[in-house]
Amino acid sequence: MVVVLQTRILQQNKLLLFYNAIHYRLNEMDRIAFGQSENHVLEKHFNDIKALLSMNKINFKTIYIAGGNTKNIGAFQKYFNNYTIVTKYDFLTSDNLKYINAIPARSSVFDFLISLHSSLFIGFSKSTFSAMLYLNHMKDRKKCYFYDNKTPPWQIILNIDPTFEYFQKKPKNMKEILEYDMKASVGIF
Repeated sequence: MVVVLQTRILQQNKLLLFYNAIHYRLNEMDRIAFGQSENHVLEKHFNDIKALLSMNKINFKTIYIAGGNTKNIGAFQKYFNNYTIVTKYDFLTSDNLKYINAIPARSSVFDFLISLHSSLFIGFSKSTFSAMLYLNHMKDRKKCYFYDNKTPPWQIILNIDPTFEYFQKKPKNMKEILEYDMKASVGIF
């Protein structure tokens, strides 16, 4: 079903043939989990995302926003007013949305497939979802970045790149692992 929907989306909206994708979890508890206040984080992240978008020669004016319930993306539309912001809500029928949103994993798969084919991907380093997309973009030699850090924590790297072929942050010993965890928990990276 997702492949059929993806094909239908690309046929319906030619703007999505070349697009950027951003994984930003607007409605999830990441900010609370990482001890950041909402307004400060939004502004910093949006500034970082804008900088990453502007430094690329290939910067398409359409951004697909992936992540959770992206129905209310007013903050993105306000901050990125030079871009066309799109989400799954712009393309799917209400029946398809009910089907996909009934089980969160379906929504994630849909967002993953659309983001996978983007020309540029920007994600959240502490997300396995973003790290997988980042890794796939690296393998396909497409542009990809994390807006909050240069690399994911080692726990995520071990899950997606256990041989450290693409990521180079291999912990050497337990002391380094604990130090890395302490720095990551206070946002030093």
